[in-house]
Amino acid sequence: MEDPTESTRRRMVADINANAGNRATLEAEHGTVWDTDELGRDFEVIGFLAPFVVVRRKSDGKKAAFSSSTARDSTIASSKTTDDFG
Repeated sequence: MEDPTESTRRRMVADINANAGNRATLEAEHGTVWDTDELGRDFEVIGFLAPFVVVRRKSDGKKAAFSSSTARDSTIASSKTTDDFG
């Protein structure tokens, strides 16, 4: 089955990984950032299609989508902070 989003997502992954900074830089740009262990502590991953990760927050069950980077220690940067979950 062909995925019409694959080429766009591949470009996004390349761009995200090419511009991945250190954790402090990511936090300044995106707000809250999780590494793989932190993500597993706070969220249940319910979907993944690089560079997107769909999660359910364990504390209240709210869902959100994050963008992910594999360039720096499997860091996951949120597209919105957990305070903005709706």
